[in-house]
Amino acid sequence: MIRPWHHISAEEALQHLESSLSGLKADAIQKRVMNYGKNVLPAKRRMTGLQKTKLPVNNQIQDIGTF
Repeated sequence: MIRPWHHISAEEALQHLESSLSGLKADAIQKRVMNYGKNVLPAKRRMTGLQKTKLPVNNQIQDIGTF
């Protein structure tokens, strides 16, 4: 049985992740990128001018609804 992550030592975590204190070797990085894809977040959509002006109005409407 695997213990919760916050109950294991750093050494156990590194062993479980097949890593080390110095990081992954180049071949391990390539293998993980091929298996899991690049470690990137999608770009956040920017708000339009109309959305920016609408936001304070929406907040006020929500405040009125909380009474």
